[in-house]
Amino acid sequence: PRQLSDDSGATVDIVLVQYSESGDQVIWRDLVKLGEEQSNTGTFSFNPRNDEEYQFTCEDQCEGIELGLVEIRLTADFEDSATIRRHISIGPLPLGWYVNRYNNWLIGEEWPRTQCETWNTNEKKDQTWMQELPPCPCTLQQALADWGRFQADEGCSLFNPAGSKCTFHQGAKHCVRSVQPIASGAGSHCCYDSENNLMYSSDSLQGSKSNRAHPWGSAPYQKAGTVPAMSHWLSDMIPNYYCCAWTGSDFCQLYSENRPTKDCRNYDPPGAAAIFGDPHVITFDDIKYHFGGSGDFWLVDSPSLKVQARFLERQEHTVMNVGDKLKPTFISAVTVKGDDSSDTVTFSLPPPGDLHSLRLDVKVDQRRYFFDTDLLMWQDFVGFSIVNNEFSATTADDLGH
Repeated sequence: PRQLSDDSGATVDIVLVQYSESGDQVIWRDLVKLGEEQSNTGTFSFNPRNDEEYQFTCEDQCEGIELGLVEIRLTADFEDSATIRRHISIGPLPLGWYVNRYNNWLIGEEWPRTQCETWNTNEKKDQTWMQELPPCPCTLQQALADWGRFQADEGCSLFNPAGSKCTFHQGAKHCVRSVQPIASGAGSHCCYDSENNLMYSSDSLQGSKSNRAHPWGSAPYQKAGTVPAMSHWLSDMIPNYYCCAWTGSDFCQLYSENRPTKDCRNYDPPGAAAIFGDPHVITFDDIKYHFGGSGDFWLVDSPSLKVQARFLERQEHTVMNVGDKLKPTFISAVTVKGDDSSDTVTFSLPPPGDLHSLRLDVKVDQRRYFFDTDLLMWQDFVGFSIVNNEFSATTADDLGH
């Protein structure tokens, strides 16, 4: 409640809002007030199954209602008392419960199956979007190591401290999504079983599914098919409810056929290089050596990626086997730039005496950015994204399975 207002007398309206897409347009429409002038206590509940007076049931202009969210809005008298925001959204939410009575009358009690069949017919008309999808990593170890191209799906993640139910992929231990959507806005979704192998939709209804609309959205983010979360739910998740959750396994096969796994036959694992210690170097072609120089040096120098590091001498000495003393060096800063059009990011240790708890300064084109809250963990810039992974691992063994 404090995200809305500190006023103990503040009231809110709780509104069911429809989301839909038509052509390139995104459409939002208020459907019904679930609660009016409710006290801003942070709690509210209702049960559509007990809606005997059909107060929360669609009666008019119901066609096309599939997806929405709930908005908690400060009432007009208290908008000026807003602290952080004037409304909070909860969703996306499938709205089958809201149109169930209407669809039973218009289509019949088996309306989810009818919707699934209609969707299946339309999907079969164009499946070219799947051709450019990036192939999934073959194993969980590869998926964890390839974190620049694949990031964990929070709904089925080994890294989720609260545990993951993997609701839509029962039997999976971890799923990842391709970070970058392809030109059409689609993305790959890859899930792994208890043996760390890729789960295929052709083998199981719980297998990995391609996404016609990337869950994290795609540029320009405001047109149909590109809106984060909402376009994905409309294109990929609502059909899952029609064909699977609300009908059973017979029709779920239709969904799997239209959202097949992008297999790993053409997967090319990324090369790996590392610098650690005082410092030890492992190159991309697996050459290992010790580097003791101080100053600014190139780590990677290519047309598409440039990485430069600043090495400083440590104050303490290290005694080598030959009896000589050597001042080891350490990396104090790393600067990364993509091609000529990209931004430039610098990661650096804070100056001595700087007491801030982040332990690492991040500057993009000389401007400092922070990655210390959930909303800031992932930030996009020109040519790259920066992600603060709260947990990290290189293999499934590191996670104790």
